[in-house]
Amino acid sequence: MKGSFWEAKVIKAEDVVFEDRVGQDPVTTRFARIVRQPLSNGLGMGIIDCQDMSAEWFLNYDEIFYVLEGNFRCVIDGKVHEALAGDTIFLPKNTQLRYETTGKAKLMYIVYPECNGGWRELIGHD
Repeated sequence: MKGSFWEAKVIKAEDVVFEDRVGQDPVTTRFARIVRQPLSNGLGMGIIDCQDMSAEWFLNYDEIFYVLEGNFRCVIDGKVHEALAGDTIFLPKNTQLRYETTGKAKLMYIVYPECNGGWRELIGHD
């Protein structure tokens, strides 16, 4: 839209920066926050590259995961929601859960609204 604050943008693969999850030795989880503020007014998108991940989390945003490689599970109140490469999981705001993978996995995530979401805890900064 002409005159809009936000503009279309191509983000080249070579410009995507992966950041290590803090506190892991060796590092098994890396995050690339590709779309976030100020590029977008509320939508967030990125890639998670991980191996044998298990993380307790509370969502203060809606989240969608698309499994690019491997498998991915979300455990909510003891119920396992499992997705394989090509599958999508939708997770509503205000959900307490555990993320899990077995072996190597690559995931694309989309969040709305994009916010801090605990990044300081994960990678050491907002």
